Amino acid sequence: QRAGSLLNKGWAEAESGRHQPAIASLSEFLIDYPKHEYVPKALARRGLSYRETRDMDKAQADFTRLKKEFPDDEATELAYLQSGLIHMEARELKEMIADFETLLKKFPKSPAAGQAWFCIGRGQFESKQFDKATPALKKSIEADRATYLDRASPLIILSAYARQDADALATAIDEYRDANKDASINQDAINWLGVALFNKGDHARSARFLTNATMSYPTSTPPTIWDYLARAWLEMKKFDDSLKAVEKLLENPPDLSVKARGLLTKSRALMGLSKFSEADTVVKEALQIIKDGTLQAQLLIHEGDIYYAEANSLQAAGDRAAAMAKYKDAASKYIVPSQMFVDKRITPEALFKAARSLEKAGERAKAEELLRQLKEKYPEYKPAPAEIAE
Repeated sequence: QRAGSLLNKGWAEAESGRHQPAIASLSEFLIDYPKHEYVPKALARRGLSYRETRDMDKAQADFTRLKKEFPDDEATELAYLQSGLIHMEARELKEMIADFETLLKKFPKSPAAGQAWFCIGRGQFESKQFDKATPALKKSIEADRATYLDRASPLIILSAYARQDADALATAIDEYRDANKDASINQDAINWLGVALFNKGDHARSARFLTNATMSYPTSTPPTIWDYLARAWLEMKKFDDSLKAVEKLLENPPDLSVKARGLLTKSRALMGLSKFSEADTVVKEALQIIKDGTLQAQLLIHEGDIYYAEANSLQAAGDRAAAMAKYKDAASKYIVPSQMFVDKRITPEALFKAARSLEKAGERAKAEELLRQLKEKYPEYKPAPAEIAE
């Protein structure tokens, strides 16, 4: 009778928030009735009261005793959970992970499974074990989607970002957005992803993620992101979209070289729309900024490309004389980087395009001389299939 009365008294005191009296009553019960069948429950309840009074050492002592002396008692499930939470508060990540892993192993159907998986994943994330964090975080969502979708998904995204795994990051972002249309994605992660996909040649996905980035963070999108987005649309031949993006870059370029690169992209998009005169005006503006180096060579080659494309258009329209003049104009632009600039990619491209333009203009001897230089100096060079077709 007295044992039951003490236990019930301590329990009632704890439930009403009177934790110090509860600790006293439960301690008396544990001292006087050390063999009682409800010792595990008393230890668990006292441990919770110690935790409520912020006496973590004594709380942990009760939970540790439960784990050691009563490993299979149902109260021990609570002990592993509370012990793990105490370790988490103390930033003892290794110990926290061990407690929650044991909880899940011993009590796989625990209602706290979602919380345990999340804490394991978060602990591994904070320990920079990103490859281990992701599976645990995904299991927290599987166990308790309502609670952990919006807590675990950002960490899954950041884990993929930390590993610099573009495919995993793309999947993580897509899965989160599919599950929550209002999902907030880390700006640095989505920016990095768009650039990484562009550099892998995956321009469609690059454009999709970079568009999402600019829509999500319209006032804080870096100029470089507008640059990559404009170039991704350009590669996909979506010239109007490219122009819209590059205009954002050109609103406030951080320096003259970025501005010149933006003008190059703008000119290429205009050329794609067959706006040859506008394209030429824009590239000439860029050439007023850049007077030497790789970018100047690229600008000159592009100016040649404008004239060459315009010549093709004129020839198709039946204006042969105007076309011949434009082919010569194109050759004059290609000649400069082909003779004055040395680069294993740019120089042979300029040589090939100059020779092609001269051939079209009827200056076969000059064209053959440039092709001889190309073969001699750059025997490994192969023009793009589209250039051969032209």
